[in-house]
Amino acid sequence: DGIRDYKVTGVQTCALPIYEFVREKFGSSFAMFGFYIINNVSIHFRIFASGVLLGAGAVYGLGYQGIFLGAMFGYVHASGNLHRLYTFCASHSSFELLGFILGAAAGVRIGLALVHPGRLPRAAAMREAGKRALPVLLGSTMMLVCAADRKSTRLNSSHLVISYAVF
Repeated sequence: DGIRDYKVTGVQTCALPIYEFVREKFGSSFAMFGFYIINNVSIHFRIFASGVLLGAGAVYGLGYQGIFLGAMFGYVHASGNLHRLYTFCASHSSFELLGFILGAAAGVRIGLALVHPGRLPRAAAMREAGKRALPVLLGSTMMLVCAADRKSTRLNSSHLVISYAVF
């Protein structure tokens, strides 16, 4: 069963929160894998969906992620914790960043069909563009799953060599 009562600041509650239950039942790395999946895929689908808005939303989403990651890299780099930063990022960043870019491209493809449908009616052009964008969207989603797997596991020395080679 795995769900039991616990106390938080003296207040009796009836069930363990799902994150703590997963962490306790399956371990910390599995719980983090789930967190990274939810986080990355939600960002990914927002970037994809906003690409339909003539590409403006996708450019904004990618730009925001770039500024956020750049600021984070700059802060951690300046703090002197370089080894931990680069081993963490080298293991998954190529999958994650390329997945976001491909998701944005799939959304922009549908957005362009809205603007320039060619000889087809707009609805038919968007349907066709959606059929062509779906494999790209699914492939980029799988890249994010790989990135989440790499983020949630601890790196040993063989991972480090492979990660630096990829980065």
